[in-house]
Amino acid sequence: MNPAVRIRRLLQTAALAVLAGYAWLSFSGKLPYSTLLWNEYLLSDTIHALTGLGWSEYATGWVALRGMEWLGWIGGIIFLLAFVAVLVGGRLHWGKYLVFTSVILLLLVAVLHGVDKIFFIVQFAEYTLQWGSLLLWYSAERSQERNLRHIYTWGAAAAAATFAAHGLYALNIFPRPGHFTAMTMQILHVSEGAAATFLSIMGALDLVAALAVLLPWTLARRISLVYMIVWGLLTAIARYAAHVHFQLPWWPRALQEWTPEVLIRFPHFLAPLSLWYLKK
Repeated sequence: MNPAVRIRRLLQTAALAVLAGYAWLSFSGKLPYSTLLWNEYLLSDTIHALTGLGWSEYATGWVALRGMEWLGWIGGIIFLLAFVAVLVGGRLHWGKYLVFTSVILLLLVAVLHGVDKIFFIVQFAEYTLQWGSLLLWYSAERSQERNLRHIYTWGAAAAAATFAAHGLYALNIFPRPGHFTAMTMQILHVSEGAAATFLSIMGALDLVAALAVLLPWTLARRISLVYMIVWGLLTAIARYAAHVHFQLPWWPRALQEWTPEVLIRFPHFLAPLSLWYLKK
């Protein structure tokens, strides 16, 4: 297969997985729209001026609750329409507007995820490959084969941001999320201390890979990309390994719950894989 075609298909698959996963999460009410609608600091004065309602009356009322449902459905529809646009490639002249709208919505989701975090920039950076995969696909789709090299620069920067954020959390430089430790303990069947040691090692490797992928040396880039491909795939399917147990009767519900979380992490290994073919 022509390398340019392979690169486009990999990035297309990454973008489709992200859009499918986020549509699923949005329709399920699992995106952080509540942070937008229930932020008393930002909205209380505006809500009172527009409706005369106090904050508690608004937050427990019909408007806020229905607003959550509306945002979920609107977001899900946008993601699904963008999915169709990416699936058919450049054959829809209005497809680019859906893709860019989805990128803006994904950026909003990344911001909302980070609003309640002390270290906002690190939390925001963690999502770079997810919204960035749509832009990388769009750029590759509209670039001639000889002009695909510029994608490496932007793709490497997006991968570096995502893996560096993961590394900073895994190293506990910024507070390590509890689910990192819990999943490691459950998958590897180790103690909490051993899980912390393992995560620290992998966090250090994440930071090394994030730096190496930006270096001008081909060997360093190749080693970094191999690491990102393997570790990105393993951390994506780790959601299944930790939470979906087929010997238990409720495994279909667990599979349904965690599939979108796996899908939105497809760019963590597919984007580095596309960069690998750019370097051949």
